Order: sequence, then structure tokens, then C-alpha cells
Amino acid sequence: LRNRARYEAANNSYCAGMLLTLANDMVGTGLRLQLHTGNKAANRFIEREVNAWMRQTKMAQKLRTMRISRGSSGEAVGVMI
Repeated sequence: LRNRARYEAANNSYCAGMLLTLANDMVGTGLRLQLHTGNKAANRFIEREVNAWMRQTKMAQKLRTMRISRGSSGEAVGVMI
């Protein structure tokens, strides 16, 4: 079943389009951190640094790739280094 799903994702434009749409709808532009601690300045600083890290590492693109892989192969692996 997994091999057939991979074959369809690679050779069927409707299936590939559905996987891409699913990934774009689920991930969107990426994750956004929102903190609610008592220190507003610290919240803004941490949120800004995490957002910069996500842009620098292209996290949204990686999450979309993982979502497409999960849809076609049933699994995805991410390693944080």
C-alpha cells in the first residue's frame, strides 16, 4: 500500500496537488510562538528570536515537506540539530 501511494504521488498530478494543498493548508506560513508571561519585554524578545530562527532555518518549508511525505509514505522524520 505504501509503495502504491508513493507511486501515485509521484505520477498522478491530482494526488500530488491534493498533497501540496493539504501541506499548504496545514502549515501555512509556519509556526508562530505567542508567550503570555508576566514580562512583556521578555515575551517580545523570545518571540522575535524564535521567529528569526524559524525563518533562518526555513522551518515552514521543512514542515510542508514532512507533511507531503506523511501523506504519500505514511511517515516523516525530523531531526533537530
